[in-house]
Amino acid sequence: MYIYQRCFFLILTLSLLNPAFAGAQLNTTLRAQQQYSQADHSQFFKTTDAHLSFAALDVDYEAGGVRVATTFSMTKQQRTETKFTISEAYYDFSLAQWFGSVGKKKVDWGVGYGFRPLDLFSPTKSLALYTAVPPGSYVVAGDYFTQRGNVSLLCNESKRLYLDKGRATTSSLGCGGRYYHYFDNVESQFIAHFDRRMGWRVGGSAVTVLREATALYGSLLWQSRYQSPTFKRGLNNAWTQTTWHENSLQALIGVNHSMMAGVNIIAEYWFDGRAPKQHQWRQVLEMGSASLRGHYATQNLFQHNLMLHVRGHDKSWQPSFTAVLNPQDSSMFIDGKLCYSQIQGRQFCAGARRYLGSALSIYGQLGQQQVAYLSLEIKL
Repeated sequence: MYIYQRCFFLILTLSLLNPAFAGAQLNTTLRAQQQYSQADHSQFFKTTDAHLSFAALDVDYEAGGVRVATTFSMTKQQRTETKFTISEAYYDFSLAQWFGSVGKKKVDWGVGYGFRPLDLFSPTKSLALYTAVPPGSYVVAGDYFTQRGNVSLLCNESKRLYLDKGRATTSSLGCGGRYYHYFDNVESQFIAHFDRRMGWRVGGSAVTVLREATALYGSLLWQSRYQSPTFKRGLNNAWTQTTWHENSLQALIGVNHSMMAGVNIIAEYWFDGRAPKQHQWRQVLEMGSASLRGHYATQNLFQHNLMLHVRGHDKSWQPSFTAVLNPQDSSMFIDGKLCYSQIQGRQFCAGARRYLGSALSIYGQLGQQQVAYLSLEIKL
């Protein structure tokens, strides 16, 4: 916490001394969500119908290359938890032909919607019930721009979504870079990054416009080391153990089509080699022991995923529908949401998510049958 405070006050002091302070911008947003979950029978989780309340106040400040973003949040379920987070606190500057950044910043090179392999450093959970940009990571970065692209170099802290026994795994440090280039009809990038714990991560992506309203995109990432749950079986019992593995691939291919009526359709397939294999899930589901619930603590539950996302754009109403299918056991979830934003600076949303699958499917043992939610966002 001491490091957070020093970084926060240092950048705030720099902004106050900056001549551009007079043009400072301050934005404040209030977010709230009510979530109601209906439990389903599970051999792994003890679940009951639940109600969750979430509220957050976001404050961000920008002036003269300085940005500070903070969030104060409160979550109430079985107990009330409050949290204060400095999401970003960085300073942008230029030096000769380079543009630099230092501080805590969200750096995202990902391509895609449902899964973004190249969002390396503080990944966003795109398909979470309540999606918010996660806090950035500490970074020292520089960008050099050419006529048709740019070169990025950075050293930073990497955060991982993986949970070990319910706890987030520790962050680590690394350095790397990206080369981005724009061809006549293709945007491409190549990324290489070495992390102290995860080793090398090397990959790239490409985006091309097939027609005026249709884009095709894909990304690929190879990772030399990663953590994943491993199924262990003894004479009389079985358990899940977190272990390090070597060599994984993450791949995504998708298409995005926009229609004149204001409807946007996204279809994606992705593969995550870090997720448990289907035969491992079969062993876990056959055992059906609560001691194996750690198998659900992974970045993606499935290696193979198919997603369809449809959303509408209107001044007042914004409906959306998402379906994600695991083709290997035919389990899936569907999510529908309707938002209203006719009143300037305010958005109201209502939605529901349902998990479908047999008793021997991965989603079928998740412990939640359906979730309904209401959310509100007000810019103060």
